[in-house]
Amino acid sequence: MVIGVDIPGPQHRALIGRGGQNLNDLQNKFNVQIQFPGSRSYNQAGEPENLSDLSEVDPANIVKVSGSRAACEKTIAALKVCSSLYRSVSDSHLFIDDIRRTSSRLLLTPKPSAPQSLFL
Repeated sequence: MVIGVDIPGPQHRALIGRGGQNLNDLQNKFNVQIQFPGSRSYNQAGEPENLSDLSEVDPANIVKVSGSRAACEKTIAALKVCSSLYRSVSDSHLFIDDIRRTSSRLLLTPKPSAPQSLFL
């Protein structure tokens, strides 16, 4: 089965990860295939069963997940959590920048550690 999920386009790159590592980890963990818009095999994955639920969604935001129903649902839940984390991190960046602009104190933030897979 194929199920579509609305994931904003700017988040696709982070979800795929460097060299596709996050994508591969997620696919292996849940035994699914995930197709992002623009991938060579996106159209070969078929139409999502829930396409009518996605009628108001920009087609560039529809990510297709294929596999068993249970595996697709677990994968979609993981994608949504990661998507919300992405938004939180993006928003916190704006918040920190605002504090830096309006504060007379020096605000230091730790350097990020080496990236780890999001899904293991």
